[in-house]
Amino acid sequence: MERTLYFAYGSNLNKEQMARRCPTAIPVQALKLPRHRLVFRGVADIIPAKGFTVFGGLWSSTEADLVALDRYEGVRGRDGRGGLYRRVWLDYKGQPCLTYRMNYGSFGEPSAAYLETIREGYANFGLCESSLEAAVEHAMREFTIPNRELSFL
Repeated sequence: MERTLYFAYGSNLNKEQMARRCPTAIPVQALKLPRHRLVFRGVADIIPAKGFTVFGGLWSSTEADLVALDRYEGVRGRDGRGGLYRRVWLDYKGQPCLTYRMNYGSFGEPSAAYLETIREGYANFGLCESSLEAAVEHAMREFTIPNRELSFL
């Protein structure tokens, strides 16, 4: 059975959640992705950013796992580029490694339940939560409600 490496940085760090969604995925190790920043657009995303590092987990996944991940991440189209997230390929020690990046969305705070799922995933992989907390603070600081005129009937 062919396997693909997958880098998770949000709720897919949570081993219990991944066991339900991707039962044949195997957690491999904690991993750091340099020159990227964890941000929230209501849900987790990563963006290229010098001076930052994203902490996450590496999974070994089957094709069935990848289909389930695409569905969960809202990936559309044969090329994996449409929808909420798109597939992005990284290099991990000379091997291709899949991750996801959002196609659109402004910064926004995650829900408490979603954040707790990610916290559990950080604990599952033995990751320090300081970068997670910094990403939440960034989302709270950068989130702005568009200035709209209110109309009353």
